[in-house]
Amino acid sequence: MTKRTSIRTRGGRSSHLTKRRGVVLVWVAVLMVVLVGVTGLAIDVGYTMLVRHQLQNAADAAALAGAHEVLLDETGQQARTAASSIGSLNYAHGTAVSFDLDGGDVIVGRYDTASRIFLPNAEYPNAVRATARLTSGSPNGALPLFFGPMFGVTSVDVQRTALAVKRFTPGYAWSVLDSDAPEAVKFSGTTTFESIHGGGVVNSSAGSAFHARGRPKIRTPQVDLVGGNVIRGAVDFDPSRLHPIDAPVADPLGDVPEPDLDALLSQGLQDEGSLWLNDQASVTISPTSGTSDGYHYFSGGIRMQGGTLTLTPGIYILDGEGLSMTGGNLIANGVMLHIVGSGRIDLGGNGNIELSPPTLPAEDAGRYFPAADTYRGISIWQARDNHNGARMVGTHDTKLTGTLYLPGAELWARGTSFNMGNQIIVNTLDINGTGDITIPYRGRDDVLAHVSYLVE
Repeated sequence: MTKRTSIRTRGGRSSHLTKRRGVVLVWVAVLMVVLVGVTGLAIDVGYTMLVRHQLQNAADAAALAGAHEVLLDETGQQARTAASSIGSLNYAHGTAVSFDLDGGDVIVGRYDTASRIFLPNAEYPNAVRATARLTSGSPNGALPLFFGPMFGVTSVDVQRTALAVKRFTPGYAWSVLDSDAPEAVKFSGTTTFESIHGGGVVNSSAGSAFHARGRPKIRTPQVDLVGGNVIRGAVDFDPSRLHPIDAPVADPLGDVPEPDLDALLSQGLQDEGSLWLNDQASVTISPTSGTSDGYHYFSGGIRMQGGTLTLTPGIYILDGEGLSMTGGNLIANGVMLHIVGSGRIDLGGNGNIELSPPTLPAEDAGRYFPAADTYRGISIWQARDNHNGARMVGTHDTKLTGTLYLPGAELWARGTSFNMGNQIIVNTLDINGTGDITIPYRGRDDVLAHVSYLVE
């Protein structure tokens, strides 16, 4: 009979168990590595998502802050600075978010609400795109990972973008006040007429109140119209933008009092007579040549055929020829031209014309004087009882800002390419020629009428 020793049996079983324990330890080690890796991945991914959310908050804040300022500075610098300043109040990964303005983190441009397309660095901006980022090329660098270095990944690039637009409550870039004139507003020729950020209104009840013929391009978001319209030829305009209204719209500046010339003269305002420049001379009107509070009176008006005329901030009351310009250069910042009596506006020639209105001290102290409290934002005011037609022929060197207010007169305008103020209010309007005329709308109190909102 064969004998089985218990020692041998126990020895074989012990060896088998030892092998099994070794395999288990290997699997435990592998699983621990996997578990640590998965846990680390979950932590890194979760933290990355948190930082993404923080960066999105910073981008949203920056874009909204920039959009709030986008109309206040045509260069866009004020909007970029505001975006960076407000955006950096937000924290991501425990540090303040930094925006690289030279690296394109804040871009000012124009957003077309119809096509939903953002045009970076476009003229007449109304939107700001801000990018908050932690990347290898950003001021704060890439986002470091907690467990990523175990697998050879030390950091990750994270960035979020926001686009904010400034929305405008209804405002009129151009207003035609006559209540019954036929062809109260006329477009002809091949001119391109564009009003940015604002529509138009025609108070006339005539059947041809809005009249367009030829091949003009009319770029106005909406035209409120009491009367009818006549459109002939190859006019580039969508008639659906004509919006019928039941009653005329009130004069936007109807409650602003005119300068009282008689009262000013009785208070010591000096008559400076006539000014005629017809050579290469340079003339600067002193702030104290009329009165110390910024008023000047030229009973014969100003006539320019050459030279350079600089008007210091103030209100210039012009009778006689008004302002007649067929040559020379006019520099008038912080100025309102008040055309009275027989005066009229006749701007032409190939010289430089730079005209900007008075402002409040908070906007630009250099263009402020006491009467600016009443007449801020108005560059040209033709007296309400002055019905002499005005003529403007602009060029690339014509820089008109502010409101052009001619409530009792027709404005006839043409030119190669120029901005015709930020708002025009006239009795009737005639736009013709072959050039481009643009009104980037900004009314006197428009800042209060704007709302910024996110679109991306």
